[in-house]
Amino acid sequence: YSHAEGEAVTLNLSNVGATNLSGDDDYDGLGTVEIVDDRLTYVKLADLLNPFDTRVDLDFSIDDLTDSDGVCYDGDNDGNCEGYTIDAIGDSEQRYGRMQLQSAYGPETLPLTIPVFTEYYNNSAFVLNDADSCTTYDSANAGLSNPQGNIVSNVPTASGGGFLDEGTGNLILSAPGDGNDGSADVTLNLSATGGADMEWLQFDWDGNGTLDNPTARATFGIFNGNQHLIYMRESIW
Repeated sequence: YSHAEGEAVTLNLSNVGATNLSGDDDYDGLGTVEIVDDRLTYVKLADLLNPFDTRVDLDFSIDDLTDSDGVCYDGDNDGNCEGYTIDAIGDSEQRYGRMQLQSAYGPETLPLTIPVFTEYYNNSAFVLNDADSCTTYDSANAGLSNPQGNIVSNVPTASGGGFLDEGTGNLILSAPGDGNDGSADVTLNLSATGGADMEWLQFDWDGNGTLDNPTARATFGIFNGNQHLIYMRESIW
């Protein structure tokens, strides 16, 4: 397998399925090859990539097309064995995506909602992937670290999960309790080892050339103000 278009991407065969040959026992010169459960993945790099169409070439070597009697494929009848390529398989769009957590704040006496969403790079910027209702997330892969302030005496726990709805979802952090104000970092582990095994949604958040898990800051003990107040100032006489 190989990528057939001009994008500088690497295609991996991440799961090798089965190849079945049928119709080869009736001596009519015809048979059917069925490839089942091969899984192809594009290698995600830290460099941004614009959306592109899936175009995969499937190459059969001379050995693949030569039987035990030495009879082989000779497409142009020149007496030489040849390989064969089924080209430009597929027509779906590939997008450079990421999962993001949004920082949030609120009182320490109430649970706190951390928005979860997926985005993709659309030539110039990341935009919400509102077509995504199949990506799952699970609070079991969420971890809190770097607690600051009084929150260290009762670090919140995360709950929530399921399928994203039009690209969005929520994690819920338990309330640390009255007087336990402070902050903590919330991270969703997308790694293949010990995480959600969704490394294609990691992103180079710190710009060091390595893909990272999404992280947000949860702050307890801050009131977000009156939502109906448009403008306020204090006058000093």
